[in-house]
Amino acid sequence: MQQTVYKYLIRSAIAVFGALYIGFLLQTSFFPRIALAGVTPNIILIVTSMFGFLLGAKYGMITGFLGGLLLDIFCGSSFGMYALMYLYVGSLNGALAKIYYGDDIKLPLFLIGGSDFLLGMTIYLSQFLMRNRSDAGFYITNIIVPEMVYTVLVAIFLYFPLRWVCSWVDQGGERTNRSVRGVRELG
Repeated sequence: MQQTVYKYLIRSAIAVFGALYIGFLLQTSFFPRIALAGVTPNIILIVTSMFGFLLGAKYGMITGFLGGLLLDIFCGSSFGMYALMYLYVGSLNGALAKIYYGDDIKLPLFLIGGSDFLLGMTIYLSQFLMRNRSDAGFYITNIIVPEMVYTVLVAIFLYFPLRWVCSWVDQGGERTNRSVRGVRELG
């Protein structure tokens, strides 16, 4: 039993750190070279959202916090802001994990698009509006919406690999632990 839990934790850590590392590299080195309309997709948001609604709020929050921390360290202007925002995104997507069915791709794409829009609006409110730059229409039409569309398009291609990673993590994980707990309670 304890060995199964250790395998599950190691598998989870490998999946979270690996997905964040690859996502961070894609977001900061590959996609800026192929920016469309001056925006790049938010790969860390895709990974956070996918882990949130495929594995639950706990994984979404952990992935979001660590991904946001990466962005804070390497790209952020104020330390901790992205970590907090991505933590909330992971928590929100994880709260919706109970209504997700594995074969339906529409709900994850809708959640990723909505999360990207909310994240963009939060960044606008916290970084631009506070500096008295109040051209919200320009920011929404030229930055938030194109980034949201580009992120959703990239999420279509990343959905199945990330879904496979999440099923690899859950293999022998929570479902097995729940059944072991149930057997212990019976016996």
